[in-house]
Amino acid sequence: MTITSPTRLYAAATTALVLVVLVVLFPAVTTAQQRYPPASDNMFSYSPSAQATVFIAFLMGQAGDEDADRHSPLYFRRRGGIGDVPGDLRGSSPYADTEYGYETMSSRQGGTGPWIRLSLNLSSEVENLQGGYRSFIVYAVSTSPNMMPSSDSDRSRVSALGGIPWSQIRAWAYLNWDQWRMPQSLDWERNVEHDERWHHFGANVAQPLLSGRRARPDSLFIRHVAWHYLRFITQPNHPERNLLSQLLDWRSYAEPRDFPLLRHGLRDEEGQQLPAPEPAAAAAAAASASSSCDASSRQPNSLQYSILSQFDWDNVDASIPEFIRHGMRNTPRPTTRLCDAALFSLRGLYFTTTKRQQPTPQPPPAAADIFDSCRENDRSSCLQAADLVKNSCDSITALHVDFSLGEKGTADAIGLQVGGRNRPEAMIPLVPPSSGTAHKTVKNHRVDLRRVFDSDVVPLRDIVYVVLYDTPLVVGTDAQDWTMGGITLTASCANLTQKMEMSTYSSVNEAVQNSSPSTNRLPQMVWRRDITREDWKIVVAA
Repeated sequence: MTITSPTRLYAAATTALVLVVLVVLFPAVTTAQQRYPPASDNMFSYSPSAQATVFIAFLMGQAGDEDADRHSPLYFRRRGGIGDVPGDLRGSSPYADTEYGYETMSSRQGGTGPWIRLSLNLSSEVENLQGGYRSFIVYAVSTSPNMMPSSDSDRSRVSALGGIPWSQIRAWAYLNWDQWRMPQSLDWERNVEHDERWHHFGANVAQPLLSGRRARPDSLFIRHVAWHYLRFITQPNHPERNLLSQLLDWRSYAEPRDFPLLRHGLRDEEGQQLPAPEPAAAAAAAASASSSCDASSRQPNSLQYSILSQFDWDNVDASIPEFIRHGMRNTPRPTTRLCDAALFSLRGLYFTTTKRQQPTPQPPPAAADIFDSCRENDRSSCLQAADLVKNSCDSITALHVDFSLGEKGTADAIGLQVGGRNRPEAMIPLVPPSSGTAHKTVKNHRVDLRRVFDSDVVPLRDIVYVVLYDTPLVVGTDAQDWTMGGITLTASCANLTQKMEMSTYSSVNEAVQNSSPSTNRLPQMVWRRDITREDWKIVVAA
């Protein structure tokens, strides 16, 4: 019988314990790399671009819907970000292999799947949703090397492999259905849990083997290539990629790891105090907040706000976006961004001489500008705001018509419509029938606003066209043409001692004729033109 000394027993026990600890703490060293067939790092390249901000937008759920809070910040926070989570794939078939190629994946707008598509252009991201009159929420996201450009000709989109961790989301903003043309008006709500370390990264260059359309080694499916790419960009022997492995929570060298990328959601209930960010992130957020515009302390007392508050937002022209009219009418303390958007629209409405064009969507400025720029040194808004009020005549209390015919005039009766309800009372008897001298001109004819519009004060936007009706004097005679010389409308403003004139059609000189049968002559529309807000000009100012 051999007796082992206590020293040897202790050494053996210690060795066994160390092995157990190594296996428990670092099982992936021996198992993680065996999940998929091996692949060479030469398949990929690592050359990220400069840090940028990209955007992803979602339609908001309707009130009363079972998933009304879907796509809300709380929803994505609980999931750990935007993308698949383990519970989504439990009990269901895995994605087809083509879904792991960023050019062969199916189109998704629900924030799920192996790839999440984002846009470098904020305006086009919202426009492409085509959500009708529903509202949206837009998330601003820091770029990272698991993103790469799409094959679009304008390279305006990127695709994120695996998803977008919650800490990568910089901010979000809610917007009305018609607000996408003016992204500078959005009020961004910062994500206090955003990790500033994401700012060290940009999107990587295109990876042909990940597109799904390039030939790859026979032993690898596209999913295998995607897994190896995440392993490639999170290698621990490179400081930057090691940091990325922590942010993406993908350390395949230390533990078994597979899709989905997201796996740790935050379960705090809404309204509960969120965990404090890291000291560095908190300091950066405080510095950023101190440099941004504080609308509550500055806006209500500014000249800009004082001027804008004088507008009749209930009756301004319909071309002013709905979100501006609603916000300026119902918000007691409008933000700087909303006021800037209002000024932009009003300048285009009151100062252009041709039909106002919608602003062309532009690529977003630098990330800091999107959230921090308040243009405190730009005083052009205040210097020009007073002129806007002088030119703002949104409602009228009187309307007069000047009308001219050609040399031979007409004996027919002529009626005029400029808006109002489609009923007989809306017809303005402009020229009465004549059995003697033909009428040639009508000067300063007063329109009965109460009769036509059911109100003594009429929004200027309700005067939308000029329509002339002809009623022949004698039934059974041949139709006689006459010349429509021109027509001018003059309106007295309701809120200012000034007048507006619509003289676009003051010199037409166009032959018109009632073409109804001679045996049954009825009133007939013989001439029509539309009126826009740009057609009105100031003629008398106080």
